Amino acid sequence: LSLSLSAPPSSFFLSTHTERGLFPIMALRETVAWRCARCYQKAKNRCSKCGERYYCSPYCQKKDWELGHKHACGRDHLGVEPKAPVKPRRLLVDPAHISKLMEAKRPTVAFGLNNVGNTCYLNSCLQCLAFSAPLHEMLSKADHSNSCVQLACAQCLLEDHFRKLDDLDPEEDEDDTLAPTAIARGISAFSPDLAAGRQEDFHEALRSILMSVHHAGVQQGKGDALSPREQETTTVYQLFGGTMLSQLMCPKCDYSLSNYESFLDLSLEISDATDTLNEMLEAFTCPERLDKSNKYKCGGCSREVRALKQFSIYNAPNMLLVHLKRFRPGFFGKVNKFIEFGTSLELQLCLSRGCVERQASPEYDLYAVVVHIDMYNISSFGHYVCYVRTESGDWFLTNDASVTNVPEEEVLKQNAYMLLYKRRVPRVWEVMTEAEVAEEAEHAASAAGTASASAAASGDDDMLPPRRSLSAALADPTSADSCFYDEIDGDDDDVNSDDPSPSADPPAAPAGPQMCNGGCGFFAGEDQQGMCSKCFTTAFPDLAKAAAAVKATQQAAKARAEKEEKIRKAVRLAQKQRDAVAAAKPKQQASGTSMKRVPTRVRVVPMEPRSCFCMLLFAEWWCPNDCLPSPVFSRPRLDATIPAPVEARKSTRIAMVRCNIKHWDSVSGKK
Repeated sequence: LSLSLSAPPSSFFLSTHTERGLFPIMALRETVAWRCARCYQKAKNRCSKCGERYYCSPYCQKKDWELGHKHACGRDHLGVEPKAPVKPRRLLVDPAHISKLMEAKRPTVAFGLNNVGNTCYLNSCLQCLAFSAPLHEMLSKADHSNSCVQLACAQCLLEDHFRKLDDLDPEEDEDDTLAPTAIARGISAFSPDLAAGRQEDFHEALRSILMSVHHAGVQQGKGDALSPREQETTTVYQLFGGTMLSQLMCPKCDYSLSNYESFLDLSLEISDATDTLNEMLEAFTCPERLDKSNKYKCGGCSREVRALKQFSIYNAPNMLLVHLKRFRPGFFGKVNKFIEFGTSLELQLCLSRGCVERQASPEYDLYAVVVHIDMYNISSFGHYVCYVRTESGDWFLTNDASVTNVPEEEVLKQNAYMLLYKRRVPRVWEVMTEAEVAEEAEHAASAAGTASASAAASGDDDMLPPRRSLSAALADPTSADSCFYDEIDGDDDDVNSDDPSPSADPPAAPAGPQMCNGGCGFFAGEDQQGMCSKCFTTAFPDLAKAAAAVKATQQAAKARAEKEEKIRKAVRLAQKQRDAVAAAKPKQQASGTSMKRVPTRVRVVPMEPRSCFCMLLFAEWWCPNDCLPSPVFSRPRLDATIPAPVEARKSTRIAMVRCNIKHWDSVSGKK
C-alpha cells in the first residue's frame, strides 16, 4: 500500500519510543458474532485462517481483506500502548484565543473572484480560506500588517484581501466581485515554486499559503530562540495541525518502535478497494507488511525482517483537510473514480490506542469541497471550482466570478479533490506541567552522568582496505588472491533470511532515547555527553571534530565496499560471458565458418523489451579477435549496437545473456 503523508518541511519526530511486547495493532472495525465485518448483515461464513471475522458474501470478504485484514489476520489486537508524545514547554498562541476563534461564524453569502490569468486554483484557495471561519477571523483583524515592515509579505497580502472582502455588504453588494490582483502578482511570496500566470495545483498552493502564515507567526514569536516543538504551536498549527503515530513491529522478537510527527493535511490514495471516504481512512490506517526489497533492520534482534507498519492519528486537528490523490504519472493520469463522502465525519476508527480522544470520538462537519474538472482524464490541465457552505447551511458553487446556489445533493455527487471539515468540539493544546519539566530535567541529568566521556579516536581498524585495480580484477577474476570472485549463481537468500537461528537468543531491547541536557528539546546522541549534536559541538569542539572524522572514515569504507560489490557482479557477468563464448567456439569451427571483424554495425531493436530484464548483449557468432562488449563500461540499453560482418547480416542472431530470448533483426527482418 503506497500512501504518503503530507507533512510540512519543518515537521520533525516529536517522540520516539521503543519497547518489547505485542504490537498494538488497531482493530479497524469492531467484530460482532454472526454479523458481516463490512456491512453488519447476517452472515454464516467466517475467515478460514483466524475464524474471528464473519462475511455475508465474497465481495465483503475481498474488500475486508484488501483493507487491512490480510496483514492483521491471526494476530492479537491487544498490546502495549505507546507513550504519549512530548508536549511543548510553552505555546506561541494562547489556547483560549484559539477557542474563541473556533466560535467564529462563516459568511452568510459567497462573493465571486475574477480570474486574472490562470488563477482558478488561487480563487478556490481564497474561497476555502474565507469560509474557514477561525482563520478568516484572524486575518480580518490585520494584527500582523499593522506592525510588519517587510516589502513583500505573504500574510500582509492575505490580510489586505480579507479586509476588502469584509468591506463588501452582503445585501447591497451581493452581485459584486473582487479581483485578487495583488495576490496573483505576488504569488511567489508564498512559495518560490509558484509563478504568476501559470497553472498550479490547488493542494500545493493551499499548503504554501498556510505555511507562509505559519512562518510569519514563528518570526513574530522570535523563532530563533524556540525549539522545533514550540515553533509548531502557531495559530495555523493549532487550527489545522495534528499528530500522526507511526509504529513498526518485528514479527520475530516483538520489538516495536513508535514515532510521532506533525501533519497539516491527510493525503489518501485511491485504489480499487476504496469506494468511500471511510474506506480510504481504513486503508490509510491499516497495518502493512513491508516488502522483501524494503526490509527493516530490527533494533532488538538485529535482523532484517518484513516488519509490520501502521499509521494512526494520535491528536486530531480542529480543521481537517483531506486530500484525495487523483493525479498519477502519465499524460492520462487523472483518476475520476467517484468516492462517496458525507457532510459529517468521525475519526474513531483512525485514532491510536491510548489517546485521550479515543474516549469521545471527534466529530466533523463539512464546509468546503474542491473539484478539479478535466477532459479525457488528462492531468496536465483543467479547471478548479469550489463548493462552500454558509453558516445557515446553504451551499454555493463558486466558479471564479460566478456564484450559484446549489442543493446539498449536488455537492455530494461530485468527484471531490479536497474536502475541508471543521471539528464540532475543539481540541485544546496542552503544555508541560512543572512536574513534567522537573522529571525531564532529572532524566536528562541522569543520562548525562552515564554517557561516555569522549568520542573514540580513529584507530587501525578504521583504516580502509587496500584498493585493487579494476584491470587486474578483470584480467584474472578467478585467482586465489582475488577478493572479487565467488559463485556466479550462488544463492544468498540465507543472508537476509527471516528465520531466527535456533542457537542464538535475541539480544535485549535497547533503552529509549534520552533528551538533551542542554534544554534545547532535541534527543541526545550516542557518546555526546548526553547532548544533541548542536549542543555537543558548541561545548566540545575538539571531540566533535574527532567524532566527525571517525564517521567520515566509516562512510568512506561503506561506499568503497558498495563499489567493490558492483565490481564483483560485473566480473561474474564477464566470466559467464567468456564461458558462453568458449562453448560456442567448437560449434563455429565445426561448421567451417570464419568471420572477421569489419567496422559495419547492425542496429538491433527488441520487439518485446518488457519481457527481458538482462543487462548486456552478445553475439552468438564467434570472432577471432574476441571482440565482446565490456561488462563494466557498457550501460544497459534498449537500443543496442554491436559489430557484425556485412556478409553475415542475415545469419546473425542476437540473444540476451541471461534468458537467451531471440529478438528481431531490423536489417534482415528475421529472428
